[in-house]
Amino acid sequence: MFRKRKNPTPAYRTAVPYGPVKGEHHELRASKPYCRFLLDEALTDTTEKAVATITHQWGPGIAHSFDDKIVVYNLETESPGTYLGDMEAGEAGMALWDTSRKWILIVTGPGSSDDFKRVCRFTLDVELTNSDESVAATITDQYGPGELHTETSITVHNLLRQDGSYEFYADPGDAGIGAWDQGTDWIIHIMECP
Repeated sequence: MFRKRKNPTPAYRTAVPYGPVKGEHHELRASKPYCRFLLDEALTDTTEKAVATITHQWGPGIAHSFDDKIVVYNLETESPGTYLGDMEAGEAGMALWDTSRKWILIVTGPGSSDDFKRVCRFTLDVELTNSDESVAATITDQYGPGELHTETSITVHNLLRQDGSYEFYADPGDAGIGAWDQGTDWIIHIMECP
């Protein structure tokens, strides 16, 4: 009897994890979650997505390629077919790398260094239910161009759904990502998985 010949694979002879549902290989390390971009085409309040170019990246993880074009997805409002973002070609904004592997528009405008940082990671001080419009939270990290917010005790606002309830619910201590509105008010864009 002969032993079967070994066929070593790359990456220390371990197969790359494969997702049968999505039909693609899994990333072994997370990518940077935030970027500043310049739009290659207009993104209007009736446009779902637009092509853009990454100019800066922030956060932990592996950097995305600066050479590749990205697609930025607009945030839909309560009215189907209408969106929050309304930007001209060449304008800058910030986007979040979502768990669905899409860049989601979170901040429009250039975000100059004279302004405050517009994206933060926070932890909830109290429970958040899908009937809460806002709750108290604490900033743990800040991203993007601009000055650091010195006041880390903030109020985070939940996203209203069409049925009158709110999008997010979480336990005290759970973390999320928010975009700065004004003062100590932040808008929740995503809650991290516990």
